[in-house]
Amino acid sequence: MAGRRALLNPPNGTVAPAQYGSASQVAQITVGADGRIIAVNNVSITGGAAWSGLTDPSGNLSLAMATFTNLLTWAGNYGATSALKLTSSNTTATGALLDLESSPSTLMPPLTVSPRGALRLKVNHLGDVLVGQAAMGATDTDGFPYVPTIGSNSFPTSTPTGQTGMAPIVAYSNGINTEYDLAIYLNSGWRSVGGARKRYDTVSGTGAQTLDFNSNAGGIVTREFTITGNATLTFSNPPPAGSLVVVTIIQSGAGSFTVTWPGTVKWTAATAPTLTTTSGKRDTFTFLWNGSNYYNTSQQLNQ
Repeated sequence: MAGRRALLNPPNGTVAPAQYGSASQVAQITVGADGRIIAVNNVSITGGAAWSGLTDPSGNLSLAMATFTNLLTWAGNYGATSALKLTSSNTTATGALLDLESSPSTLMPPLTVSPRGALRLKVNHLGDVLVGQAAMGATDTDGFPYVPTIGSNSFPTSTPTGQTGMAPIVAYSNGINTEYDLAIYLNSGWRSVGGARKRYDTVSGTGAQTLDFNSNAGGIVTREFTITGNATLTFSNPPPAGSLVVVTIIQSGAGSFTVTWPGTVKWTAATAPTLTTTSGKRDTFTFLWNGSNYYNTSQQLNQ
């Protein structure tokens, strides 16, 4: 078929070569229902040749239409078998197993995927990748794009394999009071995108107490601590530098309990405010964590 185009007919196809050019320009290959080639240029081949044995000894197999006038449809009852499967036996191959190009057209999208007839994936003619269902309703249960998730109490710490000009994204939850967020790997580190909720916990106790912020998400992390006796506090697992930490102290019982703050807490004039002594009242302190110390930025007392 040197110097000629090849036209592939689907099973039981009846497309005539003249529809795509003159007979001298187009070679017509007809495939039977069992996937075997049964005719070339309408000349029957006894026994046929299996599709898996169709090769071009000169290097490439090219199937082309001179003029597109009809939709080419490959249909059949495949059951659990793939309708089309591409595999490579070359373990060092670097070329694409499937390469779709719409050039020279400036309008044709090179790829659309429509499960059950509904468009869910499209690469348009501009190079935009559209994923999921367009204009989803609030009660829709399908058509969502999905991203990978990381389990409870885990913020990504790996170094992903780099892809030039692109960045990976992952969803995570720390499993405590439903903190959830998206993280993206940029500038040699994982960064919080900004989730729907930040850390908020309530605890109580007396004596030595550790307030574990346990948050890799930026923004504001809040801890509410009810003291049932004099307490000495330690802060652990702070959020990323630049985040705000809010600590509320609530007096319980008879009140008048005291708090000894961590040495990493820095106050104006190096003096901590006096706590409200009335039982049931609360004092709220806001700190800016700079990666080394918690700098008090404001407080609301006796609320």
